[in-house]
Amino acid sequence: MEQHALPVVALPSLATLVVRGPDRVAWLDRMASNSVKLPPGRGCYCTFLDPRGRIVTDADVRVYDDRIEIDTDVSRREALADYLDKYIIMEDVQLERVDRVHVGLLGPAPRADEKEGVFDVESPVTTVRTWFGYELILAPELRGELEPTADYAEFEKLRVERGVPRFGVDFVEDTNPLEVGLYRALDFKKGCYTGQEVIAKTTFRGHVKRRLVRLGVEGAPPAPGTEVVSHDTFKGAITSSAQGNGEAIALGWVHWLSCPAGTKVKLADGREATVLGWPYESSANPVNC
Repeated sequence: MEQHALPVVALPSLATLVVRGPDRVAWLDRMASNSVKLPPGRGCYCTFLDPRGRIVTDADVRVYDDRIEIDTDVSRREALADYLDKYIIMEDVQLERVDRVHVGLLGPAPRADEKEGVFDVESPVTTVRTWFGYELILAPELRGELEPTADYAEFEKLRVERGVPRFGVDFVEDTNPLEVGLYRALDFKKGCYTGQEVIAKTTFRGHVKRRLVRLGVEGAPPAPGTEVVSHDTFKGAITSSAQGNGEAIALGWVHWLSCPAGTKVKLADGREATVLGWPYESSANPVNC
């Protein structure tokens, strides 16, 4: 595959924390909602939760021979650093803030037989398979080696088309990851982690009251913040939207009973929207809608 033929976009909203020390894997695994007990050259998407099961932030984790790197939204790196730091008790672990350059190559999403988060630990440029194609993580001195060929708006359009929720846009701090459909960030077979008990009880004994879903609507994309009325009187809102092929597409909040694909909901601008389904990689979730 000729990666250079793909649209190149800068990803300035990401910031990196590095975890070092001999206890790093076992220690971090007690906080991350996904398993980070991975071989070098593998990574995963996860959330970090408070004891109530609410999101502190989401993140991409990469495991190297001598360290673990965590990428999160630039607005949340300090909050994540503070969160992790308070859980360092007797462990031999060190946190480090580092400067990285993040670049996206926009292409097809991984096939069913491909794994996200795979990369070559020996390469000077870390190239990770991900939902938008490929992410390249470069050292600061390589900043000028790959010039953007696409605007960030193209990345955002692809994100909405594929139904990928974004922190600070579609969900915020204190959101339950089950509400957002972040099942790819959760490992239901791993041992305990902060917030795990709430997630397990909600998953297997109850349900959340609202869901983030993909929506389709005729005409122009509804503006973020547009009210969505579902299940009689439940009021949610559009969080992201873009112009798709033939119809506008959006992410928005609905009542949990309105989340099956094909359900009709009402927009405050008088139009009707159709639920298209779950967010990205959320169809095989353990909770029946």
